[in-house]
Amino acid sequence: MDQPLLTHFSQAHIISDGLPIYRKLHQDDQDSVRLLTVEDLIVIAKRLPPAEVKEQLLRQIKQTIEDKSWRVRYMAATHFNEVGKPPFHHFLR
Repeated sequence: MDQPLLTHFSQAHIISDGLPIYRKLHQDDQDSVRLLTVEDLIVIAKRLPPAEVKEQLLRQIKQTIEDKSWRVRYMAATHFNEVGKPPFHHFLR
């Protein structure tokens, strides 16, 4: 079982159960915790339709790219190629 747990959730469960947990971790004071949420953000976004990504995750995407920690920004930059693919490509204009 190499896949992240959220890949096994339905879209409804991602929104109702996964997103609240993700958002809490994404806002943690420790950058080491926020650093681990970058890959989760990509997994969640790939499981949701673009309209849901825009509604539910656009703020978190922007916050990740503008994070106060260079480590979080660096992790976002290293994963930027995934961010440039669907469903993210609509938001990069």
